[in-house]
Amino acid sequence: MDGHVEFKSVEFKYPSRVDVPVLRGVNFEIKPGQTVALVGSSGCGKSTCIQLLQRFYDPLNGSITIDNKDIRKLNVNWLRNNLGVVNQEPILFGASIMENIKFGYEEAVDKDIIEAAKIANAHDFIMDLPEKYNTYVGDGKLSGGQKQRVAIARALVRNPKILLLDEATSALDNQSESIVQEALDRARLGRTTIIVAHRLSTIRNADVIFAFDKGEIAEYGTHDELMERRGIYFNLVITQQSGADQDMMNEKVEKLKRSKSKEAEKIQSGAGEISGDNDDEFGMGKESKKADEAKQKVPDPPFTRTLGLNKPEWQFIVIGCVAR
Repeated sequence: MDGHVEFKSVEFKYPSRVDVPVLRGVNFEIKPGQTVALVGSSGCGKSTCIQLLQRFYDPLNGSITIDNKDIRKLNVNWLRNNLGVVNQEPILFGASIMENIKFGYEEAVDKDIIEAAKIANAHDFIMDLPEKYNTYVGDGKLSGGQKQRVAIARALVRNPKILLLDEATSALDNQSESIVQEALDRARLGRTTIIVAHRLSTIRNADVIFAFDKGEIAEYGTHDELMERRGIYFNLVITQQSGADQDMMNEKVEKLKRSKSKEAEKIQSGAGEISGDNDDEFGMGKESKKADEAKQKVPDPPFTRTLGLNKPEWQFIVIGCVAR
């Protein structure tokens, strides 16, 4: 397989919603080794293209070809063995890291698994674990970014010719995203890569970006070309940047509030110390200390006094003791 992918007038509706067209005559071509990105608002059909390529569904009209061969005529197992898929939420099984990666290709040997982990930027953190590759996946031992890197290694262990990344970093925080994105950049070298992207900052270096709108490709080109056109892609980028700026502003406000609250606590504690010192200066503190010391030095009452206080009850006490 060379990895030449082409969608030709593809139309599709999900069986559960036959009255809603998802793809309306989609046409695009991906050359071997190219990295392309599919972007657009939710429900525009970009993830559907990934599912059709894996043959979870077949197009109602049109065709999808790989190396000029209709995928409906290809063996499904052979097709999927040549596809590496990384989804938004990594699914790991209750087994060791070694076994989880090997699930991607059962004939893989340890050398293949370690090489895939290195490409996925996972080898270093795995070697830092007490049981290394034999570490059991579960009980919160791995972070979201670490799980995603194990999932990337599982997708790469079969050495696929086509790599499908369906919003692979959208569920991660910024720090984890940068590490996983570095692993994805290494993974797509020499492979045909199709990226469904939510965070548009991750696909600026794509060879071609296809912008979807209502099941159709509205425009395509590089990042710079599409930004100059000021169309759908431009609006998506600006909207996302505005949201990121707002999040950054909110974070700064929260930090400022926390710093002010800490300063107020320091001022209050300082005022308490000053008032205590002032009391000592005017003798008020010393008097209170003397009173506390006097209370502590009060002697225990004598036992005879205790008996005297219980004198009216002696007869009952004696009768009770004799009766017992």
